[in-house]
Amino acid sequence: NADGSVVVYSRKNRGSQDLFTWDGSQSTPLVGGNGDQTRPTWAGDSVLFFSNERGDEHWDIVVSSGVGQKKTIARDVRLPQRATPALSPDGRWVAYGVEAPENSGKIMFTRTDGSATVSLATGVVACGEPSLVNAGDRIYLAYTALPSEGADWRQLHIADVTSLLR
Repeated sequence: NADGSVVVYSRKNRGSQDLFTWDGSQSTPLVGGNGDQTRPTWAGDSVLFFSNERGDEHWDIVVSSGVGQKKTIARDVRLPQRATPALSPDGRWVAYGVEAPENSGKIMFTRTDGSATVSLATGVVACGEPSLVNAGDRIYLAYTALPSEGADWRQLHIADVTSLLR
């Protein structure tokens, strides 16, 4: 959690990956289910993570606010190579690319409580690997994308998303 007193992690449990917390003395199951729950990160007192409970090719972003509690806030996201969900510096938004071809040129932003979703149209395709940082009073998004359909290389893009996320 934010003060570092509790760690959240994923581990194999009966053939899939489930999430657990550790408070320095004991490990406690947080959430599990069909498929994998993986790459957790704290968002305030809640945990954001990727889940493929709907099948191997369907990755979602899920939030848990307590043991056994989970709510899907984004479906069919483009799974980053190794990263956890990309949180805004204030922990209120998560950024992600999507698998759907009609939206592959957008980076989506969903409130971590699931109450709102906005998007940034980029002009490129297969957007993914988002990261959000605070620089002074600005919020910047870094992401990779293909310059055009069928390209065999990805390039880095940076955008100021301050007005979009406030």
